[in-house]
Amino acid sequence: MSLAEETFRRKRYLNHTLLNTMMKDLTSEEKNKLADHIISIYFPFDIKRTTDCYGSYEEMLIAINSNTGSEYEIIETEYCRSDKPYRDIISFLHKKGIKDMHSVICMDNENKLAMMQDIKAHTSASYTQIRKFLHIQPLKRQTKPTRQLSH
Repeated sequence: MSLAEETFRRKRYLNHTLLNTMMKDLTSEEKNKLADHIISIYFPFDIKRTTDCYGSYEEMLIAINSNTGSEYEIIETEYCRSDKPYRDIISFLHKKGIKDMHSVICMDNENKLAMMQDIKAHTSASYTQIRKFLHIQPLKRQTKPTRQLSH
């Protein structure tokens, strides 16, 4: 667990290589404990402020558990092991003066779509990676209505 803490102290993100190295020889239970530990270290929200939004910790858990699994319908396929595009996005947003990534994720879709074009022009990220980062639903292709043949 010291590698995760050291990486956090250096204000670095854990990439796939580090995570794979840390979990390589662990049992399933140890992997779960490590994952919980990493989440507690990197948790991006002020717990007191977040809890206050729901009135109590118990109410917050009920609300979170009520929609778990349906927050985003974006399929998380692993097609690229590198997290560089995501680091590029964060770096680009920092250069624009945006430090709170939660505020970006909470923007309305119109602003996210405008931001997506700017990010695409200035980073190595694909549109799919940018949509995932911004939590934008993929655009659904419209299908042409099929003609029914009459006999």
